Amino acid sequence: MLTEGRRTEVEYLAKWASELRQRLTVEFDPFHGAPMSLVEQAVDLVRQRQRAIRRGRSEAPFDEIWCVFDRDEHPYVAEALELAERHGIGVAFSNPCFELWLILHATDLRRHTERHEVQAISEKFGLTIGKGLHPEAWPTLRSSWEIAEQRGIALDSMHAGNGSIPGSNPSTSVAAVVRTFHRT
Repeated sequence: MLTEGRRTEVEYLAKWASELRQRLTVEFDPFHGAPMSLVEQAVDLVRQRQRAIRRGRSEAPFDEIWCVFDRDEHPYVAEALELAERHGIGVAFSNPCFELWLILHATDLRRHTERHEVQAISEKFGLTIGKGLHPEAWPTLRSSWEIAEQRGIALDSMHAGNGSIPGSNPSTSVAAVVRTFHRT
């Protein structure tokens, strides 16, 4: 798992990994960066894995690789998404930021919202504090992820219905990685 952010994303996903540790092992790559650099790092890891398997040195060090990143104001996001798709790399993408996914656990948000406002709303709901998860937020996040998933799907439907580009603000596909955790 490669994440753009060093705290909130890692803390949230590590909580799931801990909850599901009997069925699932999640490793976080120490590399953090902009979307394109994350995907390039993931592509490199996939190639290293394929070479090792071909040479008989390794079985499969990982079953899946995921990149978790935000729209923020990063360049080359569309290109990063395309590169990930070409190489079979999972992407959990949020526009404008990861905290949107967290907010969807507590409420619906269907209007274009800037990153700093989303972060403030997340703090208001007690989901984050500064650049990390609020220490008391996990029970709420754990119990309401399927609600957040449905709200994320509704955002995708809203964009499809109004003709906006998939992944437009607001949108998030973090549910895809959480759903994968639960399938394992």
